[in-house]
Amino acid sequence: MNEMLEKRPDVFEDLYEDTVLAGFSKIDSVISGCWYTDDDESTIADLARSLGINLKFTSYTRYCVKE
Repeated sequence: MNEMLEKRPDVFEDLYEDTVLAGFSKIDSVISGCWYTDDDESTIADLARSLGINLKFTSYTRYCVKE
């Protein structure tokens, strides 16, 4: 997993803190699906397979209110 973090740190980026720092006071996330690297044909999936790992990614939409 460390090698994945080194090569693609953006994959694990959590933007929730950035949303709070931007001044949004109400933040809701609605999960819209998920996908696994074993079932995908992306460069991230290729890297995960080469490292012998299967990652689960969750897709969601974030609704924010700035007061």
